[in-house]
Amino acid sequence: MTNQNGRKRIRIPVRTVDPDEERRAAEQTMEVPAALPAEEPEPLGGPAAEVEERRAEAPTAPPEAQGEGEAPCPEPAPEAASEAVEALEAELASWKDRALRLQAEMENYRKRMDRRAEDRIRQERKRLLRTFLTVADNLERALAQGDPNDPLYEGVALTHRELMRLLEQEGVKPIEAVGAPFDPAHHEAVATTDSRSEPMVVVQEVEKGYLLDDELLRPAKVIVGGGNT
Repeated sequence: MTNQNGRKRIRIPVRTVDPDEERRAAEQTMEVPAALPAEEPEPLGGPAAEVEERRAEAPTAPPEAQGEGEAPCPEPAPEAASEAVEALEAELASWKDRALRLQAEMENYRKRMDRRAEDRIRQERKRLLRTFLTVADNLERALAQGDPNDPLYEGVALTHRELMRLLEQEGVKPIEAVGAPFDPAHHEAVATTDSRSEPMVVVQEVEKGYLLDDELLRPAKVIVGGGNT
């Protein structure tokens, strides 16, 4: 067929592609990979079994042989070990001796502190009791110079008796002085007299002395007759 210009027309057939047909064709042409072949079990007499048998038949080296690569630990000589033991025993004995000495020192220190505490308590007790003795002396002087008919006399006497009773309960007791030989441990001579009494005998008591549990609390002040003090 020709057109107006005298050229010949050629018809080219055009094929329409259906999408569904194209998808089905693509699915048919996809290649499915073949499954991997399963591993077949190795026969009993295979190479792996032979290696295991050889390992089992190989002799096991003793522990000593296994440590051949390590340097052996040297054992101390018997003489050196004996000397070390003796040195340790001597050191132990020294520490024991030091511990015993320290324990004895601590015990002595404790006893010394206890004695000091007891001495302080005893001295403080003596000081307090001497104060009460001064009060008793004043009451005795008041009674010596007072009038028994005075209404206050009986009150002073009662106070003196009660005070002496309390002192006696504390272990205080008077020292017998008049007529006794002079005892410098218990008596303090304040004067002498040329009386007819025996020499070195107490003839008068100026101030009473007292003992506290057989220990001197206050010496008695006395006048000694018949000689020098």
